[in-house]
Amino acid sequence: MPSILRTRSGVAQTIVGAMLALALSLTLWWSHGRSHDAASGPLTINAGNTGLTFSTWRSTEHWSATAGGFLLCGPEVTITGVSPVRASGLESLDAFTRSFDVHHRKGRVISEPILGWYGTPPWGGGPADPHQKRLIGAITDAEGATVTPPSCDDYDGGAPGEQVLELLLTATAGTTGATVHHVSVEYESGGHDYQAEVAVTLKLCGTEVLGRDCNDLRKPHRTAARN
Repeated sequence: MPSILRTRSGVAQTIVGAMLALALSLTLWWSHGRSHDAASGPLTINAGNTGLTFSTWRSTEHWSATAGGFLLCGPEVTITGVSPVRASGLESLDAFTRSFDVHHRKGRVISEPILGWYGTPPWGGGPADPHQKRLIGAITDAEGATVTPPSCDDYDGGAPGEQVLELLLTATAGTTGATVHHVSVEYESGGHDYQAEVAVTLKLCGTEVLGRDCNDLRKPHRTAARN
């Protein structure tokens, strides 16, 4: 009988220990927000880019490059923060939203999501670019903004005439260059905090960030290569 009691006591201690561990895990999970990948949360981030490489054609102390094509759909949300998951050499990462209607005219694209551009929105101080007129729409700082993306049920991936809400990510580096591996988007929806991880890699070439793709990008304007 004593051995049975000891066994039952050990089982009880194991169960209590497991429950405490689960409670701690849930507390940590809740305190960091409800984490999900870009496609599985209330806010869906359709990543048009999984990787971009930028290279400046002249030596500059500080320079920026912007990746876009991250189209949002879902309920109204408040974006509370955007930060790199892993980065090296990065001076800053800024985020913007761009709201516009996809528009074609006589077979020509008048407005569409952005692939990659040099500079920081709205590109007032970046290299002159004859295609700058394609940046139709309202561009605002993403952090702290309350936005209403189109419904995911009606979303068609940027078809002509469709309203689009695009997330833009601007990385700033020095002469050494920088890399960003994945980006975390924190937001609030329905009284709950969430954290979405966007699986994108940004590479700004420099003296310490090298590679064949960097050598292929030596021309000015908005040249960018998919990784």
